[in-house]
Amino acid sequence: MKCLDFSPIKINFRSCFKLKSSWYERAVIFAVLIEIACLLLFVRYGFVSLLLVLPYLLVVEKKVLISKQNNKSLTWRDFVLSARRYGRCLCVFMTRLLGLVFVYPFFSLTFSSFVLSDCEELDFKGVLILSNELSKGKRLKMFMYFLMLFSVCLSSIIVSFLILQLTSRFCAVPMNIYKMVLFGVGFFSVACFLVPMWRKYVEMLYLEQKTETIRKS
Repeated sequence: MKCLDFSPIKINFRSCFKLKSSWYERAVIFAVLIEIACLLLFVRYGFVSLLLVLPYLLVVEKKVLISKQNNKSLTWRDFVLSARRYGRCLCVFMTRLLGLVFVYPFFSLTFSSFVLSDCEELDFKGVLILSNELSKGKRLKMFMYFLMLFSVCLSSIIVSFLILQLTSRFCAVPMNIYKMVLFGVGFFSVACFLVPMWRKYVEMLYLEQKTETIRKS
């Protein structure tokens, strides 16, 4: 199996500048919303906001992606989750957070938000089992792909830092400028590159695996 493959990044990046690029705009909007929710961690009571908003955003985002892929129109009812369904989203989200500690379980649950948006009546255990089944044979590939995206974002921050270092040889650069530039580059690298490219790749894998599973059954 070919684990290190740059072609998905090139294909997705090129599609950002074509007529069918609305997926990228939606991905960036959701990425910014998610990043803002994460930044609330540093604000008083921010963890509560993160805990309440992020599970909802992740599932709604997948619903929008899948509906657009299937040319299905959404209504306001599609964005309203029942208390029971939101509870499942919250439990899956917390499980994914715990999975980050061990990495492997995290990639086993990569498709969980897609499963939650596709299979509304599936219970918590069913979501975990189905996501794990769909991710079989894809985990190492997803890990390597994420590593590539992360490396590109990290490289952009390092290049920005080196440029600031070079600039400081000619004129004084305040520490606040360093922080603002590095934070800005990091924020936009994640929002405009890492998250959209990752979301599109995972969406492609999910739809492929879903089609293959249906065909086998």
